[in-house]
Amino acid sequence: MSAPSGRISRTLRDGSTVSPTVSLKDYHLRLKLKAAAWLSLIRYYGQGFKYGSYPKITTDQIWLWTRPHPKAANPSAPTNPRPDNWNTTEDNLYVLVMLTSASRVTITSGSNQGVWWLQAGVNKLSIASAPGSIGAKIERNNTPIKTFDSTGQFSYTTTPKDYSE
Repeated sequence: MSAPSGRISRTLRDGSTVSPTVSLKDYHLRLKLKAAAWLSLIRYYGQGFKYGSYPKITTDQIWLWTRPHPKAANPSAPTNPRPDNWNTTEDNLYVLVMLTSASRVTITSGSNQGVWWLQAGVNKLSIASAPGSIGAKIERNNTPIKTFDSTGQFSYTTTPKDYSE
């Protein structure tokens, strides 16, 4: 399954008159996300769809999404059924960053880490999920511009008590 931005990008490129909308439930997010954060991403792609060109990126932004546990996990005390389409995506942390200028971007999932030097614009990244917190950091000239660390809010686990825990 592609990232939300991937589906929307394909829709724009292929000239479709219908734009897919992805709900937070599609990825079984456990992070306490504010709708406004996702709305800014939808607004960006909506303007591209409506006007045929994307708006200028004026603020560095980060979006992260992942499953709470591996897709094939067997919970120790399930009260919920296995989610529909549980096997339609990989066990990855997906990150989308909008950059106003070239930056170093680091993403982490537990002990897994990826580092990229990226140009201004929209960049889609992923790394394999691993137990622990997730995070992302944008840096320029060795100075942190924006960071996110899910410690205390979200932890990917290989031993869930329930599905989509």
